[in-house]
Amino acid sequence: MIFEEQSEQISKNGYIIINDIFPIAEVEKIISIINQADSSKPVFRK
Repeated sequence: MIFEEQSEQISKNGYIIINDIFPIAEVEKIISIINQADSSKPVFRK
């Protein structure tokens, strides 16, 4: 069952990756906005 696999991954790794939450177009938009951020400022988090 998927839930059992996710629970095991969380226990083992402390996190899981869940695919297909956002549509591809939205992911591309998010990435574009992140890439446009000014990383020279001290408040920028990498």
